[in-house]
Amino acid sequence: MTLRLKISPVLPIGKIIGLSMDSKIPGAAPRPSENPQPTLPNPRENGATARATSHPLALWPSLPQPIAEINKILISEPLDLRQLTQVTEQHPEFSGRIVKLSNSSLFSLPYPISTLAQAAMVIHSDVLRTLALTCYLIESIGRMLSPAAGLLFWRHGLLAAVLSQRLGQWSGFGEPELAYFAGMLHDIGWLPLLAHAAVSDASVAGSLPSLTALEERHRERGFDHCALGTAIGGLWNFPFALVEVFGFHHEPERAPNCPELVGMVAIADACAHLSPIQIRSGETSPEAEKGSPNYGTLNALRRLDPHLRLRLAETLTTESRRVDQWLQQDFMKSSISSA
Repeated sequence: MTLRLKISPVLPIGKIIGLSMDSKIPGAAPRPSENPQPTLPNPRENGATARATSHPLALWPSLPQPIAEINKILISEPLDLRQLTQVTEQHPEFSGRIVKLSNSSLFSLPYPISTLAQAAMVIHSDVLRTLALTCYLIESIGRMLSPAAGLLFWRHGLLAAVLSQRLGQWSGFGEPELAYFAGMLHDIGWLPLLAHAAVSDASVAGSLPSLTALEERHRERGFDHCALGTAIGGLWNFPFALVEVFGFHHEPERAPNCPELVGMVAIADACAHLSPIQIRSGETSPEAEKGSPNYGTLNALRRLDPHLRLRLAETLTTESRRVDQWLQQDFMKSSISSA
């Protein structure tokens, strides 16, 4: 199975960012039963003298047993609905939150569902387990970050999510919901850096740190948010397509299996940092681009058909207001105000 982009009369996104039109997509080939054990980035200093807490992932939470079980069940083929029902009945509060979000407009289900087993019958397993992992991630963020840092992460992620989903819909990508979560979580590698800064540096604990300066400080020791995102993808056993997004959204041409998905998220990531006027014109200030990996895809954005850039700009204008409203809802608000 191959992915054929259907944006017309605009140029195909895959061609613009230098990707093959026959790129693999989730489900196109047999998937491993679980992600391989991650290789964590190691600091370059002598291990005997480095403190354990100096590693940004030292503060990263392990998955609770029920979520790890749900994740494992949803990977298994064939899917054991009886086992899934047993696990969720033991943890009704958490499974209820997943069911509630499954009934949201994101999925546009033909009928309301009331159990996780029903959700598993109508939602792709990779998407459903990503939803479960995201629910736990949202609940954990408030304990890890300052309110300002949490707001920064989620607002950018939600804007990139909507833009990724729209690009998926416009291009005929088979899993637009997976594209949504890929955009939402693409910068997951920033979270351990932000959490580590809040604990190790009291001056940034209650403020908004400079992300560029923060990563530069850690890059000298062999860390960056893409490498950390890849490690987190393995630790929590995210779908492999999302792990590629975490690691390669600044270099989509390097994604070995899902470059089309990674390329769409790269475009969405760049747009989420820009204003609608900048997207329409394809022009940004040199100051904004200087030294920032987030703008590595700007050349591809400039080469997009003007009609597609206009649609992206209009989507950003509309969805920015919706994102701000959603961030004030109880489910998301707890992740940016409970630190």
